[in-house]
Amino acid sequence: MLRIIILVILLFGAIVLYFIYPDGMDKELFIINFGVLFIILGIFILRKEKVDSLKKQYLKHSNLFVLGFVIVHFQFYMDYLLSNTTKNNTYVWYDINVINKAFILSLVGLIAFFLGYFIFFFKKHKIPKNKIYKKSSTLLLTYLALIFLVVFYATVNPLYLAGFYASAVLDPITIYAEFGFQICLFAVLIQNTRNILGYSGNILEKKYSFLNFVKAQGLLFNSTVIIYLIGVLASGDRGPIMSVFLCYVSNYIFLTKKKYSFKSITFLLITGAFIITVLGQVRLMDKELSFSERFFIALSGDYVNLNRESENSISSSTKELATSVKTVHIALATVPDKHDFFYGQFQSQLVLGAIPFGTNLKNLIFDDNSYKYINSGKFITWTVFGEFYTYELGSSCIADLYLDLGILGVVMGMFVFGVFLRKCERSMLERNHVSLFFHVFIIVYLCFSIYLSRSMLLFNLKLCVYIYIVLSLFNNFNFKEGIK
Repeated sequence: MLRIIILVILLFGAIVLYFIYPDGMDKELFIINFGVLFIILGIFILRKEKVDSLKKQYLKHSNLFVLGFVIVHFQFYMDYLLSNTTKNNTYVWYDINVINKAFILSLVGLIAFFLGYFIFFFKKHKIPKNKIYKKSSTLLLTYLALIFLVVFYATVNPLYLAGFYASAVLDPITIYAEFGFQICLFAVLIQNTRNILGYSGNILEKKYSFLNFVKAQGLLFNSTVIIYLIGVLASGDRGPIMSVFLCYVSNYIFLTKKKYSFKSITFLLITGAFIITVLGQVRLMDKELSFSERFFIALSGDYVNLNRESENSISSSTKELATSVKTVHIALATVPDKHDFFYGQFQSQLVLGAIPFGTNLKNLIFDDNSYKYINSGKFITWTVFGEFYTYELGSSCIADLYLDLGILGVVMGMFVFGVFLRKCERSMLERNHVSLFFHVFIIVYLCFSIYLSRSMLLFNLKLCVYIYIVLSLFNNFNFKEGIK
């Protein structure tokens, strides 16, 4: 209970500071803010976990989300405090008059998240009696994934596969084909997990290894996934590699409740950061070189990008991810001085977009459905570049919530999300039976936990809904048992 009281006091104090502290970019405030940040992170990290299934379970939603949040919303502030960057970095700061408020706003969001996470901690969690999972063949879903992959490669812009994923324009059919493939990928892994639980009666032998789980997906499915990831590697995109890997791992943990040691998770994170850094350098090199040539140059450590390496950083491997904090700065510099708040429009757009044919309702609800009002990321892009843009700036969870309802939206949104992630963790690691609907949400949100901070909290809602629809249809019309 003490931690809740401390967080409430800190939240109230941060909100007051947000409204009374002068505009600008002050290192004195940064020191105070980092002091508060270390306190709340200490409360989160050093807390005594009372749920046995979550004790020493390091690979879970909250840990990955907090890691991504700290990188996105605080790394550049620490770099500034350590003199690794200056006020002249207008690409990140955008408008130095709003930096103080942006730092405080991100801190408010994290405190609200921890409050929601810890408040759910005290709620008694009902564990239902064991139920048998419905078994269904995934062979047809695997074939469907293969078809989507063939369409993707047949229609993709060659520039995308040459390493220009950020600037290459993709046809709608290519975008839909990749989305269809992602739906099938998640659906197969989720259903196969439920199939194994159905056969085992919800009890697995301790010797069931991760390799056994991978083999259980079938050679055809695993080969299809590998072919997809080869294209992703060639394009220079790195997000799908992590999300696909986590999709396998998260379903395995859902299945076995296995706990990985802190050393194992640390090694995994360091290895992942190294691979992401190497692939990022490969993407930036001269495209006239082959992928293998660029890859080995990056491994050798001889590559230096003069445009991006002019400033040091406390973590060069996450520096690109950390630049997403600029979206918070852009949002604060624009709203409400130059544009009114959106009062829930962006969240409503994401919800409607997740409903099949729900986009047709947008024209009835909103007067202007042009590019800039589709979501917060597009609005931020339009704010900076206008109608003529060559790439999108994206968004962040704090910027997205702020644009809708200001600091109130940040507090409410992050609090609810904290409750949601805690429920995901307990359902995944504590319960013997989870509904198909919530199983989908648990897996999808774990797979994208690190990247949620540089996106929108409801961005993956559409993926979740469509995976659930596909699995429901296959479960209702497919009565073959077993894993194919």
